[in-house]
Amino acid sequence: MNWEVQKRKNFCFQCQKEFEHNKKYTSALFFNEKEEVLREDYCQTCWNEKENRNSFSSWQGTYIKIVTEVKIDKKKIIEDLFKQYLHSPDPQHKNYCYILALMLERKKIISEKNKKIKSKNTGKKLVIYEHNKTGEAFIIEDPEIALSEVGPLQREIVKILEEKGLTDKV
Repeated sequence: MNWEVQKRKNFCFQCQKEFEHNKKYTSALFFNEKEEVLREDYCQTCWNEKENRNSFSSWQGTYIKIVTEVKIDKKKIIEDLFKQYLHSPDPQHKNYCYILALMLERKKIISEKNKKIKSKNTGKKLVIYEHNKTGEAFIIEDPEIALSEVGPLQREIVKILEEKGLTDKV
């Protein structure tokens, strides 16, 4: 007869405390009234204090805490920031939006579709971008940023991205 045994818990069955990294634990198997196999995991203190050890099998192991890295989707954060600034009335955000659009274009997330349109209201050049996956279109006013302003703007954007958790090169 085959039994399916539960996987090890990350905490002690008795005291409910989480196991500590590189510390010993004891696992024990018991039968319940229905002849099903139950697994209980104990920290060493609780196992040593346990009076009724009517398990049919027990063993010790060393608990290794697995730390999973949270993968940060840099492109998604840049895209979200771009969309946030796209609808902002703040003139500085218009500059950020333009720089972020260039970053997204370089990462092949959006593509420029037309740069020869002028706004009827302001007379300024408009740039039309399309999202390569979703087909979403974005119209951005070209702020005609002077070359001397590009570096400081890029540094400001990097600082904003660092605050959002992007610490390495974007």
